[in-house]
Amino acid sequence: MSVAKSLLRHWAESDEVGGGSGRAWLYLKTAYFIAALGVGYFNNVVADVLNLLLSAALLVASGCLDLLAYSLAVFLPAGGVMLGLSYSVHGYAPAILHNYLFGYNTFLSLMLVVATTSPRLLVSAMDRVGLGLAIRLMKNVVWELDEVLDSKRSRGIELRWSLRGQLVGLFDATKVLARRLGTLESSLRARGFD
Repeated sequence: MSVAKSLLRHWAESDEVGGGSGRAWLYLKTAYFIAALGVGYFNNVVADVLNLLLSAALLVASGCLDLLAYSLAVFLPAGGVMLGLSYSVHGYAPAILHNYLFGYNTFLSLMLVVATTSPRLLVSAMDRVGLGLAIRLMKNVVWELDEVLDSKRSRGIELRWSLRGQLVGLFDATKVLARRLGTLESSLRARGFD
């Protein structure tokens, strides 16, 4: 299962159970996201690790174990290479480890907000700050990308662990996003926005 399918499945489940338990939970999750960003500015590796463990525990408790596993599969190899190269050149550099942990924790806390909140609730909350259209676009792009990648898989293209498969997926994601943004741009111009 791809990350896109996993995200779509979590969105469908949150729609069925009432949208992630309402607007109050969305505000609480958003406050946690902001707090997670704030902890990152202390430049303390121990605080980063504790915050990362809390984010992972919240994702698991929310039923998003698959998203946590996918994120680990992406971030651990990349982080291992990055930290290994840094260690070989500079020795132990806590700032680089902190930046890596801060980036990963930001991703996890954002996934907690996005994956456990229904798209309807996200759109209604983001419309207040003018970002509702971005959430609608994101949902449509993820859905369309999942269909494109499914069609590639049905034709026998392995997208999982090969470099070619990852490049095909990245190229398709770029095409889908560019096509969707072009459609959005033309529809906004037709309505008088320039």
